[in-house]
Amino acid sequence: MTGRIILLDATGFTGALVLDAMLRRGLKPVVAGRNRGAMAALAAQHGGLKYAVADVGDTAGVRKLVKRGDVLVTTVGPFERYGHPVAQAAADAGAHYIDSTGEVGFVRALRDGCHARARETGSVLLPAFGYDYVPGILAGTLAARQGGDAVRAIDIGYRDSFAVHRRSRRW
Repeated sequence: MTGRIILLDATGFTGALVLDAMLRRGLKPVVAGRNRGAMAALAAQHGGLKYAVADVGDTAGVRKLVKRGDVLVTTVGPFERYGHPVAQAAADAGAHYIDSTGEVGFVRALRDGCHARARETGSVLLPAFGYDYVPGILAGTLAARQGGDAVRAIDIGYRDSFAVHRRSRRW
């Protein structure tokens, strides 16, 4: 059975961009956020999408939002403040998690705090799938494909004001 696609924080700037991209591709996500009226209006505006009410400040409410096999796409930020219960809910439920963060500390905390649970439940956590990291990951993947069998690893470095962070992909 295939799960639902849930877009959390669909009324924010990035959420609106993500929703538009999903709709252009024929996807019909469940739009979710804390304001029932705003969710109902957004769902109606886009042809009667399904909607759900979930406040990231209410961990139990976020846990009720996702089920095994769902794909939870979240643009709620700042992630350091609001993202932890969302990622934990996905990992606990066995739902797949995608976010748009560019916050390197959050990515590290997500790995440290949720990775083991996600592996247990079959959840895939894909943080930092936004403007900050995707171009570097894509460039590294294209370079690896062009390099063929000779490529064993590529390190992609990102710099913030505090430290250099690397994401590695091994083949």
